[in-house]
Amino acid sequence: MKVNISQDEYRQLLDVFQIADWVMRAHRTEEDPRTARYQPLQQRLLGLAPEMGCPDLVTGDAEQGFDYADELFADGNELGELVEEYDDEVFWGDLVNRLAHRDLARRCGSWEAVMDMAAEERLRQLHDLVDRYDDVLATQGLDALEVQLDNEAPAQSP
Repeated sequence: MKVNISQDEYRQLLDVFQIADWVMRAHRTEEDPRTARYQPLQQRLLGLAPEMGCPDLVTGDAEQGFDYADELFADGNELGELVEEYDDEVFWGDLVNRLAHRDLARRCGSWEAVMDMAAEERLRQLHDLVDRYDDVLATQGLDALEVQLDNEAPAQSP
């Protein structure tokens, strides 16, 4: 099968692939077999850059392997900004949801007790906690949180 795409569409395809590569591999310290299968396709697409009139988009060669020429998080890189916005939303969303689940389990004595609640009531209480945490963290950020290590007393604000 042949797919004809313009130079601009090729650039966009590399953008999408770079974001996907970041999501699949940036947090890993070792190669994951679930993501390794995408590497040949990535190398093939990157290797087409000269043919597509975009040699400036890649570095390296077929023997050593290709890489993206632009650093994803370089100043002004729109893709990096999109990834950072996504990461920020995921971080705060996960944080408030995990805190809400933890605290509802504490309030009820266990997670099993939470699961024994009627679904509507459980969801209402979780949503109430999420909303409260969202409000606090939206105004105070991480300053609203303290991590207590071992038996240390909570840190005092300056």
